[in-house]
Amino acid sequence: MAPVSGEQLKFARKLRRQMTHAETLLWNALRRNGLSGFHFRRQVSIGRYVVDFLCAAERLIIELDGAPHEREAQQVHDIARDDWLRSEGYAILRLPNDLVIGGGNIPLDMIVAEAQRLKRLRVGKVGD
Repeated sequence: MAPVSGEQLKFARKLRRQMTHAETLLWNALRRNGLSGFHFRRQVSIGRYVVDFLCAAERLIIELDGAPHEREAQQVHDIARDDWLRSEGYAILRLPNDLVIGGGNIPLDMIVAEAQRLKRLRVGKVGD
């Protein structure tokens, strides 16, 4: 992975300090291996992008989408960003903020299921 610029590190740190309500709720569930033993980091730089949450072991990115992601220009940006991240070997799970805030365990169950699926795929490749 390419080195991260100082400006990008500053931006990621700023995002960590200014998390949305949905990001804070999800981070409280993800931190310290609290979600079925999967380790996540928040506001991680990958290439020229900063992703909301990353499980590096499974190469799983979790993105939370609020109202700004409903704008056409943002959707075009998100598609290009996701395409690039997938080309780098990452899987992306996008969750609406509303689901994280009011969906109980549904978003957590979705994250665990995807992380477990990716782990099975990774472990299966090792045994080939």
